[in-house]
Amino acid sequence: MSPWFTWVHDSVIESAAVRERSSLAVRLSKGFSWNLVATISNHGATFAGNVIVARLLGPRIFGEYAMVQATLVPLAMVVYWAASFTTAKHVAEYRSADPQRAGRVVALCGFACLLTSLFVGCLLLAVASPLASSALDAPQLAPSLLVGAVFVICTSLNGYEAGILTGLEQYTALTWTAIGSGLLTVAGITLGATLLGLTGAVLALSVTALIRLAIHQYCVTGLLRKAGIPVNFSGACRELPVLGRFALPLALTLTFTLVIAWLANLILIARPDGFEQFALYSAGLNIKSLAFFVPAVFNNVLLSVLNHLKGAGDWERYHKLLRINLLITFLLTAFVAVAIQSIDNRVFAVFGRDFGGQASVLLPFLLASVCEATANALNQSVQAHSKVWFSFLGCTVPRDVVFLWSTWQFAPLYGAWGMAWSFFAASCYFVVSSAVVAWWIGRVHARAPQALAEPQGA
Repeated sequence: MSPWFTWVHDSVIESAAVRERSSLAVRLSKGFSWNLVATISNHGATFAGNVIVARLLGPRIFGEYAMVQATLVPLAMVVYWAASFTTAKHVAEYRSADPQRAGRVVALCGFACLLTSLFVGCLLLAVASPLASSALDAPQLAPSLLVGAVFVICTSLNGYEAGILTGLEQYTALTWTAIGSGLLTVAGITLGATLLGLTGAVLALSVTALIRLAIHQYCVTGLLRKAGIPVNFSGACRELPVLGRFALPLALTLTFTLVIAWLANLILIARPDGFEQFALYSAGLNIKSLAFFVPAVFNNVLLSVLNHLKGAGDWERYHKLLRINLLITFLLTAFVAVAIQSIDNRVFAVFGRDFGGQASVLLPFLLASVCEATANALNQSVQAHSKVWFSFLGCTVPRDVVFLWSTWQFAPLYGAWGMAWSFFAASCYFVVSSAVVAWWIGRVHARAPQALAEPQGA
């Protein structure tokens, strides 16, 4: 082989590698930029809606509104995140390598998500009145819970649609939908809370979720067709192992966490000043999300890119991205947490003058945000290799037990402050245990990559 031919060959290979790296960088930067705008719209609308309710209706009604949210959102999020992560992972992994299999997974997840969301919504309709009267000891919340059933169903289905768009890396559609529905949410909550009080604010959430679902469905139908992914319901049963290996443990993880959180909330509102304390705790959680949302954006984009690299067998860039994401997530969350802590009292004052002087609750939430964001970055490899059962049993269950036990011990004595530090203690365990599981997956993959490979559909 002549030196000239060798030089040309090496130049072509190097040029192709440079283009490939550039393409990956463009995908990440584009995905991050669009997702950042979408997340700001989503979190901004939620935050603004909570501030509006707190200012218009006062601390006690805001505490009731927060408790309604703390009941509705867990019911919706169990289905939302299980469907979203499952579809995003498998569409990203198989959209190029095996479009037929991607279509079967989409069909299976769509059918499962529809059945589950309808079941959860109907269950809420059946138990809303006794739940409000007995468990919450607040019968006035029953109408809001009934109206919220629409929110639960539509939000659950939105998770499935958003997962498909994420797996296709169609972040533009996600972003414009988030902007539009975010503006509608803020306007609707303002109008609903002014005219109908608490029930009006919840009604606005339901209507907005329904509008978002309609837009997502329109986008998904066209983009799947454009990507050449046929939604094959007749062959969907071949992918049932996906539900048992990934969706089921993820749903159990979310269910367990959200049930524990709801029980902890009941412990707090059992105090004589329970709803006021819960309003303070909810305000702290809302502010925590500000430190959390930028790393969450990057992790959401990375989920699709990592699984696409995994499907292509590009392990070198896969592991490099994992390490970069871990570093960026930790540093960025820590920086934002320090910035928020430096203006803590002013941030709390946004919710109204009744929240002034309560900023001591914020420190444990900000420390927990660093732990949670780092743990989520570590868990990228857990999700990519479908080892969710290990994370559920080794990380989630013990973490939530720590949180509930600590809340039971300290919330009756110290209110929102005691519950906030309980949250931080649980987050510390979560990041340590997530690091152990991620290290184990790395060791197994280094010794035998095929040991972590996913089986094909039967």
